[in-house]
Amino acid sequence: MTMLEAFEKIPKGVNIIIFIWALIGLYLLIRDPKFKKDKYFWLYTVVIAFMVAWRVAIRILTSRYAAGLIIPFVVLASVFLVNSVKRRHLIVRLGLYVLIAVTGFIVLKMNLDSTTRNYYSDTIAEIYEDLGQSRGKDYTFLVEHDDYSRIYFLTHLGKKVGRIKDEEVHDFVFGYRRIYPDTILNTPSKNITDEISRLDNMRLLASLIEKKTSKRIKKQFIYAVSGHDECVPISKSQIAPRAENDLLENGDMEELDSPEESFGKLETYLGNEALIRAVDPALRTPRAAYFTFVPPDEPPAPSAEGAPGAKDYDPLINGTAILPGFSMQSDFSIDGDRSARICAADGTASLMFEKRVQSGRYEYSMLVQGETGTEICVSYEVCRADGDRELRTVALLTLPDKRLFQVRTRFSAEDLADADFFRVGVSVRNGEAFFDDFSLSPVPAEVLTARDAD
Repeated sequence: MTMLEAFEKIPKGVNIIIFIWALIGLYLLIRDPKFKKDKYFWLYTVVIAFMVAWRVAIRILTSRYAAGLIIPFVVLASVFLVNSVKRRHLIVRLGLYVLIAVTGFIVLKMNLDSTTRNYYSDTIAEIYEDLGQSRGKDYTFLVEHDDYSRIYFLTHLGKKVGRIKDEEVHDFVFGYRRIYPDTILNTPSKNITDEISRLDNMRLLASLIEKKTSKRIKKQFIYAVSGHDECVPISKSQIAPRAENDLLENGDMEELDSPEESFGKLETYLGNEALIRAVDPALRTPRAAYFTFVPPDEPPAPSAEGAPGAKDYDPLINGTAILPGFSMQSDFSIDGDRSARICAADGTASLMFEKRVQSGRYEYSMLVQGETGTEICVSYEVCRADGDRELRTVALLTLPDKRLFQVRTRFSAEDLADADFFRVGVSVRNGEAFFDDFSLSPVPAEVLTARDAD
């Protein structure tokens, strides 16, 4: 946020009309020789200057941090109103009266609009609550960036509400990759095109009239946006065998590398001596797969040659980073004798399969169980013949609780040249998760939906 954007929030925090009147009042005081000698005038001036400078320097986005300016600004606005009724030329007085009447009307309309907007907020919250009761409250709520604070504080949604910019609505809807939970999208009609509204992953819940004029009606749409992918809670007795045409080797995580092979993989793919020294010497990597790590504040990196950026990252020097944790668990196993455990409180820790897969359409599935709030990213890495690497997100998942989940997603990787290939994997952020029974199988073209082919 720029300094100008931070300053623009001040009029909104104190009311735009009071802000304008206060500036005029301040100008009138500065012109009055009597007030120039008044110590209280200079005290007010210093306080206002400090508060404005403090806000602009810190660049706080929300308007409530400008609310402390209301009292001194109201005082200055009163100076303007009192000064306006003093003896002046008739034309000047009439002009001031017209200005006061117009601005007073604007204030009244702004307050009415604010009440109406609050009403819609409550309506949205009620709709959300009803949906939550019918689906076990497995929805998140996404609103426009500018409406985030109002919705957050005036409803009971709490941390379940998120923000999105106007220009991102189109990309979000078409690129929706969250498989659990579904998302309630609140957006004005201008951001929903006919193309978007016809998508089969969007279900219209409500259409609220915000503004009605003789020429057009401005609406606010509320959609339920669902991913075509699946994340289903299951019991261990419900675990089905992996697909017969599964392409992955050791997808059940039962086979381990030798100590020498494991150390070689860690040295290649973790790439940092401090990380390797911190790893348990007894750690074994799964056969046909490897672990990798991207430090915090680094962009997601291709992993075929290790994680670029990790070699320059020393958590022992930085001191504040929390090291990732990897293991092949036998004490806690989802299915069979072992499961892969990945823990990442800082940065992104991943498991990638070594299997090289060619262009096509695929179904990718796994079992996952972990700490509530753990962020999971299902992805694949495209490896080009010229050495380029591209990590693509297939689906995003935030574990809602500690139950066991079956995750199943489909994706298309049909833009690969004959010499290109890709690898599949899974990443963990902000938590801990156990994985088992990975499976990757080809899918006939007629089975895929329009979303999968996107």
